Amino acid sequence: MVKEFKANGVPIISIVAIPNQEQIVTGSADGVVRFWNFKTGQLLFSFVGDSKGGYVTWTPQGKMLAHSVPLPAYVR
Repeated sequence: MVKEFKANGVPIISIVAIPNQEQIVTGSADGVVRFWNFKTGQLLFSFVGDSKGGYVTWTPQGKMLAHSVPLPAYVR
């Protein structure tokens, strides 16, 4: 099954499935985190993160979402 999820023309940086649910979460370059219905592709809701960037992941228990931004290439 192939689905296309559009984030208003902004590149999606990361995507993760919500454990035990039919939803996915995307993080995009504009800092918006979006929750989608995986089967229908419908946008369920979104929120703006605290900065630009968009890496998202769930904790191993699946109860908390983490949102982060990429570090600049020169930071080591």
